[in-house]
Amino acid sequence: VWTSGEVPRTTAFETPDPRQQIQENGAYVTDPYRDDQSLFIATPNGLIILFGCAHAGMINIIRHARQVTGENRLAALIGGTHLGFLGQERMKASIEELRSYSPQFVACSHCTGLDGAFLLKSNFGEQFQYGRVGFEYCG
Repeated sequence: VWTSGEVPRTTAFETPDPRQQIQENGAYVTDPYRDDQSLFIATPNGLIILFGCAHAGMINIIRHARQVTGENRLAALIGGTHLGFLGQERMKASIEELRSYSPQFVACSHCTGLDGAFLLKSNFGEQFQYGRVGFEYCG
């Protein structure tokens, strides 16, 4: 089991939301969410990644998890994907790359948004579930 620590931002399409600001040295700047955390769990079936809110970007987090753990297979992705803040083109780019990783199970929640959840369901079918209150993963 690993905590993500600070996640390197390696994609061009998962960038911080300029509407979310912090005060730094007396000026308001875009919050880079360096403190965004995820949990990586290695299992015999591959990685389970629990996103907090994926402010670092779902794909950035997955890339980081694979590098940190040495495991490339994705058993489950669970939590907030932050897709709801990307806009259609960047959302599609994230999901396109996610498809290349062939996750066995995807369960999104809150900050994924309706459009993001719909696109995930469209792309992953039965492998997708909305992670509502009371949701259980028994993979």
